[in-house]
Amino acid sequence: SRLRQDIELSYKIGWIDNQGIKQSLIAKVDALEKSLDKGQKNTAKNQLQAFLNEVKAQEGRHIAPGCAQILYQDAQYILDQL
Repeated sequence: SRLRQDIELSYKIGWIDNQGIKQSLIAKVDALEKSLDKGQKNTAKNQLQAFLNEVKAQEGRHIAPGCAQILYQDAQYILDQL
């Protein structure tokens, strides 16, 4: 997914500077994709909110502000499709 690609690229270029944070975000995306595959839209919305909460908590710490903005936009696109 686009969200996963943006997380991986952001880690590679240093916009996400902690591997544990990267892995946590990827795990949330994996869970989100499984919920979407099963047609569980409400669960997917909750998982997206958890993802956004983590991004917000780490913005300016382990996630660069510009990166956080990209991840917010990716998540908002997914929400708009639900």
